Amino acid sequence: MRVPFLKYFILKTLSGGAATGYEIIKQCQERLGYTPSTGSVYPLLKDMEASDVIEGETQGRRTRYRLTDKGRRMLEEGEQVKKEAYQKLRQYALQLAEIFEDEALRHMIHRFDESHEAFPLIYKIRSLSEELNRQGMARDRIHACLAGAYRRLLSLKEEKT
Repeated sequence: MRVPFLKYFILKTLSGGAATGYEIIKQCQERLGYTPSTGSVYPLLKDMEASDVIEGETQGRRTRYRLTDKGRRMLEEGEQVKKEAYQKLRQYALQLAEIFEDEALRHMIHRFDESHEAFPLIYKIRSLSEELNRQGMARDRIHACLAGAYRRLLSLKEEKT
């Protein structure tokens, strides 16, 4: 994960309350399916602390970090950057769909517009499924659970029609 994204993820995580470096790494793993190295996270936390974006309070061997006012402002600015990035990404994807006459891509973009709020949950489900598989959970049990959720969603669709 590139440093600017990791930095923004840290800001976003701390906007929910104070956390240790370890807790931030676990949050990244749970929410994004990616585990940043301690060699990436802890130096970045120290840099952010030196820049007065976050404050650290040492409690024994652990340091709990929280946002400063400067960090909150940076997070707010990041929201605008995110909106602009999404708009550009959408525009590029639509241009690609037009150039290559790719109806599937056009459809995917419109579906994303309608449901992009659901994607973080889908990503969490994928990440957890992979984690369970790595821990030795039988694939057929994971598949059965996912298939059950899929059937329940289909029944919701049928209720609607």
